Amino acid sequence: VGTIELGASTIEFGAATGSASRALLGAAPQRRIQLPTRLDAIAALERIYDELRSVCNATEITSYDSLISWAHEAVGVTEPSVIARSYAHLSAITDERAGLCLRPPLQPLIAIAVGELSGMPAELWRSVIGMERCAERLTQLTQAATSRLRLACLNRARERRKLRLFLSEWAPLQDLADSLDAQLQCAGYIEPVAAPFGTWVLAQTLSNMLRFLLLGFECELYAPCEYVMVYWYIECLCSLRIQLHAASQQAAVAQSAAFAAAAAPKKGSNKKKSKQPPPHKAIAGSASTRQELLLCAALRQLSCGLMLMLGVLRELRFVQTGDLEFTPLSMRYEQRFAVFRDLNQPAPLPYERFVAMCVTKVSQLPFEQLLAATSGALKSAKGAVDKALQGADSPPSALQKAELVSLAKVAVANRAALAALLEPLPERGTRRASFDFSTHKCFPTLSQRHAEVDGLFGQLLHRGGSELGGLLSALGVAVVEHAAVRRRQPMSWAAEGVAEAALPGGAVRRTEAVRSRWGFRCVLSVLGRALIVRWFLLGGG
Repeated sequence: VGTIELGASTIEFGAATGSASRALLGAAPQRRIQLPTRLDAIAALERIYDELRSVCNATEITSYDSLISWAHEAVGVTEPSVIARSYAHLSAITDERAGLCLRPPLQPLIAIAVGELSGMPAELWRSVIGMERCAERLTQLTQAATSRLRLACLNRARERRKLRLFLSEWAPLQDLADSLDAQLQCAGYIEPVAAPFGTWVLAQTLSNMLRFLLLGFECELYAPCEYVMVYWYIECLCSLRIQLHAASQQAAVAQSAAFAAAAAPKKGSNKKKSKQPPPHKAIAGSASTRQELLLCAALRQLSCGLMLMLGVLRELRFVQTGDLEFTPLSMRYEQRFAVFRDLNQPAPLPYERFVAMCVTKVSQLPFEQLLAATSGALKSAKGAVDKALQGADSPPSALQKAELVSLAKVAVANRAALAALLEPLPERGTRRASFDFSTHKCFPTLSQRHAEVDGLFGQLLHRGGSELGGLLSALGVAVVEHAAVRRRQPMSWAAEGVAEAALPGGAVRRTEAVRSRWGFRCVLSVLGRALIVRWFLLGGG
């Protein structure tokens, strides 16, 4: 068919028959494709259908806040398939000719969002954004916002990697926005306390910084010793966002009062009094902004509680400090937050400030006071989440409610785990804390395990496959020994000899901890881990 209709030989259609792949692979065998079952294929199609149905809500976008909410629902909460992410990019993000253009133009939406975030009067703001200098700046902000939305359509690892470059390119916009605000203030268009462009750019910067740090948890990039510094930085970012809104609200009140005074008729005028329009109610931000602030307050309290909880675990030596010779904490801190160095606002937080607030200050507190502060912070986090669940102007959406409920579960579970951990107070260094991210992908719940079990498991990994049999033999001897202890009978000389010869140098001997503390449960736990390691060493992993 190809030779007759297209004038090409059948060899050039090898991609359709599979011969082209065989030619490229050479003698290597082709990868076997495992077809899903009928039920699995139907379930996969249903997932794609649900993802595309969320993406098709792009026709309901009427403002920049609704665009951000749509992107969060379509590609932000759970990582959808590449089909849904591609369609999201075509439907409501790109402005190119190949796009579907299901949303209104982005630049007018951003212009309205900038004025709304600072609570500018509508009539005044329409005259301001009509200026040439403002239109030029809005074009730059639109291009940057479009680039940021494109990153949301990538997978999590690539989004974080691209976001690092995006933050460095976004940094000059802060100076340009502040410069434009200064020009508008000098010309008398806005009050000296009002800075609409700079406020909007700074709010977007804080949101992107917070997203960058949270993506590190989703990509499992942080070590447990780095959790405290990341949660401390998240708390600082949320506090800055709340302070920025408070400053915007004050500026909105001053700007509204000045605009009303300028529009009021002067005394002594002979003009006929006409009915004056109602005064502009100064409210900074939209309903979505106020809901976002409630979420920021919840994240701030929860991050503070987790930071203090990690301080408690560090004082009890239940977590490793991670301050190694070649990778000290100062180096880890610099590497984790090096991406924020290019930003002028907010200024990067130095390592010395982190040490002073999270290490020195926490270590100087009495242990009982530290426990009380931790419990109070987790309780306040639960209260902040409950307040966010009620909503600012209207109840949160289903996805927002699900995320808030998971945050509440994390706060309650950690408070209960901390109380169970300290009743009674264990000895320092006798246990190891572990963190479970199944409840929330960025905020863990605390669990614990015994340090001696981890030590034996680490020894098993260190010894490797050559001495795996000896370790398993020693564990078997521990089982026999435990049975002898329960029968109140001494170990036989043969068992003693096997235990002494199990490892070179007598690394595994009769363990008093096994007999006195944990007994048969501890032995079975370590034996299970040994079997898992054996499976990996034999090629199962």
